[in-house]
Amino acid sequence: LVRTFDSPAATVHDVTLWGLLASTTYDWDAITLSGSTAGQATTTALPAGLSNYSATTTGPTDAVDHMVITQKCAGDFYALIVDGDGAIKWYENAGPPTGFGALAGITGYAWTAEDTLVAQLDADRVVEIDAAGNVLLDQSGFALPLHHDITALGDYIYTLNADEYLGDVVDGFYVIERATGVIAASWALQDHIVVSGGGGLAGFWAAIWPFANDWSHGNSIHVYPGGTALLSLRY
Repeated sequence: LVRTFDSPAATVHDVTLWGLLASTTYDWDAITLSGSTAGQATTTALPAGLSNYSATTTGPTDAVDHMVITQKCAGDFYALIVDGDGAIKWYENAGPPTGFGALAGITGYAWTAEDTLVAQLDADRVVEIDAAGNVLLDQSGFALPLHHDITALGDYIYTLNADEYLGDVVDGFYVIERATGVIAASWALQDHIVVSGGGGLAGFWAAIWPFANDWSHGNSIHVYPGGTALLSLRY
């Protein structure tokens, strides 16, 4: 594990190390242009809420470096980064859920190119947190419920949303400024295709639209450089 950083000349520097196992002693070396030093550091234990966490993996453990998952432990939702063996290398406690049903807790999440976590919480909140646990964005009060997936590219966060349209639940997405949390743009499926027939039961949306037809059921969003968005719809 190597962390390289630039900072003004000083006798004290801070650098965030993440991706380490809990309750583990590591050797470290700090190398500068004028010399080097070394020592040991021991990481702390996982919080009590994660003390009962366990994971079982199958197949070659080197097939995956790390992956982001969510876990509900002791009443709280956690975002976790785990290695190929399922061991926790990073975590963030999102607290207890305040939403309802499938829209409670962490409903969508992604690790970004800037080593931050973006996540939806309880269908009405978007957060961005860096590897040191600093909250970079915490925005709520959206007119439409957020669900299933979120991603970030450049200066913007893209998050799936849904709306009830003539008795059908139809998907879209918000484009949110990372620096301010302001909605820069929005896109709605019903503005581009004819919504008619198909779909499935609205069990997923029963808490908000109990009698609506789940027409498209968006599952994921991916945004390419240049701004092209790819949506995956169930129906």
